[in-house]
Amino acid sequence: MATCLHLLLPGGLQGQSAAAGNSEFALVERARLPGPNAGTVQRYQRADGATVTLFVTPLPPSLDPCVGACAERAVETLSARFAQDLVNESRLPARDKLTIAGSTIVTPPPSSWLDRGRLTALRNTQDGQIVDSYLWLFLGRETLVQVRGAEPAGSIHFATLERLVSTLVLAVPPPYDCPYGVRPDSALVTVWPMDVPVRKLPFLVASTLAAHEYHFAYRSEEAGLWRTAPRFSWPEGSALAQASEGIRPGIELVVMTAVGDDGSLVAISSRAVCQLSETSGRTDQDVMNLARKALEYTLDAILDALGYVR
Repeated sequence: MATCLHLLLPGGLQGQSAAAGNSEFALVERARLPGPNAGTVQRYQRADGATVTLFVTPLPPSLDPCVGACAERAVETLSARFAQDLVNESRLPARDKLTIAGSTIVTPPPSSWLDRGRLTALRNTQDGQIVDSYLWLFLGRETLVQVRGAEPAGSIHFATLERLVSTLVLAVPPPYDCPYGVRPDSALVTVWPMDVPVRKLPFLVASTLAAHEYHFAYRSEEAGLWRTAPRFSWPEGSALAQASEGIRPGIELVVMTAVGDDGSLVAISSRAVCQLSETSGRTDQDVMNLARKALEYTLDAILDALGYVR
C-alpha cells in the first residue's frame, strides 16, 4: 500500500535518486530528548548527507489501554498532527512550500512487536520542482515509533527508504517482553473522590509510587498522569510476592489525579500485560487476583499518604 500511495503521487519516483543499499546508512546520533516523556531520537546518514530520523516516545496513558478502535484513531490522529506540525514548522522560502499530499494505512514489518501504522507523504515544492518526503508512524504496546525521511527531500529513492524503515523499526526493542504473547485484558479501575482540594496530591502520588519501587513508562506530575512499566516481582515475603509466585504476568498501573476548588480525585487502574506459560499451572483468575491486589495496595498507600483510610 505504501508503494501504491507513492506511485499515485505526481512527482514521486521521477524526482528521486537511484536506489542504494541500507548498509550505506550509518548511525550518527542517538540521544534522549530533553523533557519528560520526550523519548529518544536516532539519526541515520548516508555519505552524501541524506538523512533518516527515528523517534520512540510513550503514548500518553489512559485508564484502560488504547487498543482496537482507540489505537486506530490514535494512529490516524497523531499521524495527521505530526505531519501538520512538520508543515507548520517548515522554513522554506516564500516561493516554496510543504504540503500534505496523502496518507494511507500500512502494516508494521513482519515479526515486529508494533500493531499498526500509517504513512503520510509530504510534498515539497522547491523552485518549481516537486519532491516528496515521508512520515511513518507505528503504534504498539502504548509506544509510538516515528520515522521521518528523507532529508533533504527526494534524496533517497522510495524503495530504498521503505526497506531502510523496515530495518530500523525491527531493530527498536519493545518496551517490555512477553515470551508467551500479550494479554488482551481490560484494566481493573477504581476512582476515589475526595471532598476537599488536596494541592499536594500529584506530589504524594509520585512519591508513593517511587517509594514502592515502581518504574515509569510515562510520568507527568504537572498533568497528574503516571503509567508504570510492567512489574514482574515484589519484595520477598510481601503479600504481592506470594500472589505472584509462579507467574510473571507483568502488572501495569495507571494513575490519574484531578484537583479542583471543591475537591480532588485519584483514579487508578491495574492490568497484566503478558500471557502465562501453558505449563505454569496458574489460572487467569490468579492473574486477576494479582492485578487486583496491586491496585488495592497502591491505592491504600496513596490514601495513607493523604491521611485517608479506605
